Amino acid sequence: LLEKLLINREIIHRGEHATFFWSGRPFTDDERARMFKSIKRTYDLFLDRVSAGRGMDKAKIDTIGGGRVWTGRQALGHGLVDALGDLNTALARVRELAELPPRAAVREVPTPKRGATPIPSTAAVLSYAAAGIDQLRTGRALLLCPLVEEREWII
Repeated sequence: LLEKLLINREIIHRGEHATFFWSGRPFTDDERARMFKSIKRTYDLFLDRVSAGRGMDKAKIDTIGGGRVWTGRQALGHGLVDALGDLNTALARVRELAELPPRAAVREVPTPKRGATPIPSTAAVLSYAAAGIDQLRTGRALLLCPLVEEREWII
């Protein structure tokens, strides 16, 4: 298609795997093996987390999942979710689990792209911590976050 559109591509790279995801050529055997290993590691992590979260055996989760994608109703039938609902339903359940008032404020915090977060200075970390302590004194919920990414900060 690119040739028909008279679009020429040239890639300049440095390093053995710099063009790993370049669409201009198929994977090498080594790259294919690396990709499979990455997919398997991700799927094993998925099995571990679902198994622990649902209290089900990993083999059973694998039998149910098997790389398939289920609709919400199908997932409910398989015991993969507790209930069906929308974002407001989920937020109400989170507030309930956190023992917060039903109308506790919720603020979405955008997650930066991986690797895009600068390493904060010591002053910035201390300022953030001090502001957090001040907020804790008010007794309000600062934020409910559906996904928290663990990071190791180097200061």
